[in-house]
Amino acid sequence: MFTSFTVSLNVGVVTLGVDIDPAAGFADTGRLSTDLTDLFVVLGETVRELGVGALILIDELQEATAEEMAAVSTALHQISQTSPVLPLFLVGAGLPSLPSQLATANSYAERLYQFRALSTLSEPDSRAALVQPVIERDAEWDEAALRLALDAANGYPYFLQEVGKAVWNNALGSVFTVEDARVGTDVARQEVDAGLYQSRWDRATPAQKDLLRALAEEGEGEGVVVRDLARAMGKPSASALSVPRDELIKKGLVYAPERGVLAFTVPGFHQFIGDQD
Repeated sequence: MFTSFTVSLNVGVVTLGVDIDPAAGFADTGRLSTDLTDLFVVLGETVRELGVGALILIDELQEATAEEMAAVSTALHQISQTSPVLPLFLVGAGLPSLPSQLATANSYAERLYQFRALSTLSEPDSRAALVQPVIERDAEWDEAALRLALDAANGYPYFLQEVGKAVWNNALGSVFTVEDARVGTDVARQEVDAGLYQSRWDRATPAQKDLLRALAEEGEGEGVVVRDLARAMGKPSASALSVPRDELIKKGLVYAPERGVLAFTVPGFHQFIGDQD
């Protein structure tokens, strides 16, 4: 819990700083919702007096507990009720399950936030992500090599980042060849498998892994109707999968893009699962 904070703003060559010392009886109730609201209000009032705004960025917001999500939503709701509205903004990023998690934590979350879905990149954007940084450094892709890398990444931004880095680090010349791309995609896949997919796979129980395998086989990365998963697994009904389904959603491995449908939260997980024993 915060007991004090500092706001430091750089405006041209002028630096403005505001130090707020801990105040007894303020933001120290031990109730997260109340204390966070107090801090947000003071921060908002402070930056308004300075003639600027405050932006709070939170990544992996789906990892927050329901209590923490409720506290953030309550504090932001209070900010929105002030007159004039305080210039404090929050941008959170998370898995596709985040909107439903926020809605479960606070009934008014759907009205409080604006949700923007960030999906895989289009072919032109994927191409630009790999080509533009290379051109700026006096190098270039052979078209066949670029095609290989684009097909391997399939528009997934994280894989594009990793394959671009791996090809750059391992290329033998200033023109990236098919062999460079093959080496780079292999290295990138190992990085993504170890850094992203393996940790998720290890978190699943045997029963949950059975469901993940069925989802990978039936959907190949796309959403699958739960009753079809149950049929493929030899289960009597969709309700037989309710326990592992709910557990996997809580772990952030899958989500429900619509009622009765299940999908992976991260692209490419189905390919990793297909390679497991």
